Amino acid sequence: GRLNISYNRYWEGITSLKQMHSKWFDACVQTLSFDQVLFVNNDLSDEPWCQYIVNLFVQLSAMATLLLHTESYRHRESARE
Repeated sequence: GRLNISYNRYWEGITSLKQMHSKWFDACVQTLSFDQVLFVNNDLSDEPWCQYIVNLFVQLSAMATLLLHTESYRHRESARE
């Protein structure tokens, strides 16, 4: 019944959230790869620009997740009124 529907909605949301994070990761990797086309065997972990780009994508992903949570909270609060 209703519990089953709630359970399915929860897992659908988790799956969508994981897919969103995966897309952010793919975009980050493509950005770093595009910048490093000429340098195939480079270790990028110590480059400040690469660390900066990864940090930006982490922040974008975190803010998108926070926005989803905030919108969900606002929706629940407006439904109570």
